[in-house]
Amino acid sequence: MFFAKMSAQRRGYKVKLHIYYVSRDPTVRNLNQFLANENAPFKLGGIFHAGVEVNKTEWSFGSEPDGDLETGVKSNVPKLHPQHTFRQTVVLGRTELRKSQIADLIAQMK
Repeated sequence: MFFAKMSAQRRGYKVKLHIYYVSRDPTVRNLNQFLANENAPFKLGGIFHAGVEVNKTEWSFGSEPDGDLETGVKSNVPKLHPQHTFRQTVVLGRTELRKSQIADLIAQMK
């Protein structure tokens, strides 16, 4: 029974929320460190970007770093967004969607 329960909990893909400091500008990072210090008991706000990782791919809404005006849902390597500086990860749980269902969902958002 114990092993059946463990295997049921591990089904599906882990879903993670990766939080970034907006931009790579040190001024923005310093502002966020002041307003939303990771060790502070409460936060006053900040300027952040977030991406959702499923099946080793991170998805987020934004535009191309080369100045392309096209916006939409883009993918990148988890925790390595080209425009932002990684801050932390929050594990959201697991999804029972299959790879094809995840691809369909992303396509609908693009």
